[in-house]
Amino acid sequence: TLCTEYPALVGLLEALPFPQPAPPPDETAPPPTAPPPSAGAPAGSPQAAPPVVTETTVHVALLKALASTLNKKPNLRHDFLQRGALTFVQQAGHSNIKQLKEVLAEINREFPQQMVAATDP
Repeated sequence: TLCTEYPALVGLLEALPFPQPAPPPDETAPPPTAPPPSAGAPAGSPQAAPPVVTETTVHVALLKALASTLNKKPNLRHDFLQRGALTFVQQAGHSNIKQLKEVLAEINREFPQQMVAATDP
């Protein structure tokens, strides 16, 4: 289930540092080794890789949940603006991370264009 509790979502947004793009891979580093086979899987059987959780995936999920919540509960937009959260999320537009830019557009659609332009540093 998706979290749509606005106080929890906006609290997380305020508490988490904004993700920075990952540095380019170090070409001199040795290639990563394969993880050992799972204890529950027979040797030689294909394993499902666990999902990769990064700062970016957490922020994308958080911003998507906020966009959905603001869409369903328009009365929360004023609080989002007053606490500076709309200004804070504009950082995503200056990132080179495509997913952050896409989800920022979802949030920005919930506000008049003039308001978004005024909060973009």
